[in-house]
Amino acid sequence: MQTPKKGSSPSTKKERPVPRSSFPVSRIKTIMKSSPDTNTIGVDAVALTSRAAELFVVYLAKQTLKAGKTNTVDYPDLYKVIHGNSMLDFLYDIIPKKITFKDCKQKIEEADRKEKEAIKDIEI
Repeated sequence: MQTPKKGSSPSTKKERPVPRSSFPVSRIKTIMKSSPDTNTIGVDAVALTSRAAELFVVYLAKQTLKAGKTNTVDYPDLYKVIHGNSMLDFLYDIIPKKITFKDCKQKIEEADRKEKEAIKDIEI
């Protein structure tokens, strides 16, 4: 029987398989590297982040399907789920309430009118 050399690992140790991801691993790694606080990112960290993202998307889809009346994930239902759950408040700006172009144009015109009135008041 041979003894393992000093500094080598025994042959019984198996390497863990890297799980396959539904998301592109390179894209996840790029997003993670975009953080200024990040220097190096390990393979395990990317795999775990990818898996967490997958589980989060599944959670959002299931909650949206529960909230909706159909078997499809629709934007209004997704909006209701996100804005009805305080744990998802970090998504409020990413998933805003949909408005029509006409309503958006009216809001912009109203804001411009108020700004002009405020400037007039300052000048007087």
